Amino acid sequence: MCIELLEAHGQGGGCAEDDASWTYENGFLFADAGEAYVLETAGVRCWALERVPPGTWRNISNGLSIRTNIHSHSAGLREMCRDRGWWDGASDFDWKRCLGVGGRTHASLAVSGRERAGASHLARMQRDAASGALRPDDAQAWLGAMMGVLRDDCSGICFRDVHGFCSTGSQVSWISNAPHGGSQHLFTGASDPVYTSYKHFTFATAPKGATTHGTRELWDAWRHMALQGISPDSELRVEVARIEKASLDHSNIIAPGGVAAQNRPDFAAAVAAELKAVQEMAKRAQEH
Repeated sequence: MCIELLEAHGQGGGCAEDDASWTYENGFLFADAGEAYVLETAGVRCWALERVPPGTWRNISNGLSIRTNIHSHSAGLREMCRDRGWWDGASDFDWKRCLGVGGRTHASLAVSGRERAGASHLARMQRDAASGALRPDDAQAWLGAMMGVLRDDCSGICFRDVHGFCSTGSQVSWISNAPHGGSQHLFTGASDPVYTSYKHFTFATAPKGATTHGTRELWDAWRHMALQGISPDSELRVEVARIEKASLDHSNIIAPGGVAAQNRPDFAAAVAAELKAVQEMAKRAQEH
């Protein structure tokens, strides 16, 4: 469906809410319990698809990353690259080299920045899995490990006030192939995963109208704190940790009919609790 929409309508436009001139190529990770793919786009309608083999990992970061391991690509792509001198028509077709740097052999193709840091984190998690430190059925441990990856602000994975803005939001999911379900989805609903909590979210089978669950107010509250240069105090940190722990504590609970719903943290309630804590923190800071 994503490819069909791209081919039918194309893509373009600014990638920032208030800066139409800032653009970059788009990439997507699609995964379920059975298979995973990386889809990357270039220009208006060009695309390439890479299949991620079972037992391996993959990460992307705002740039082209698919090389020669292409599962499929847009019609006429190779011919276009050959005609424009981006590909010699004989060597292995390299998506990143051809589309990203126009075939220039002197251009840097090395993995760097956030993409390199993400690859390092995932390789470490793979080693932990091989050693038994991360058990394949321990959803809580895997979710916690991935939260740690997304909180890496030194590498820029967690985008904190780089170019004047933060990560818009953050999500981690545990996708299960259990016959009665078991998939877990946690969202921050706020701008900065270093400070905010991950909150358990249940996708409704029959949504009852659109709602933000209070996340816009929470997002604004955290950004106001950041813009004022206010760091969370101990009271706020304790409350944020409590909210996140409540979600993680339920991530390994599986019942015969699916994931146990009893006492499961409610996403809107978790957002409201965190918003209240942030507002109280802002009030304390103002009073001092």
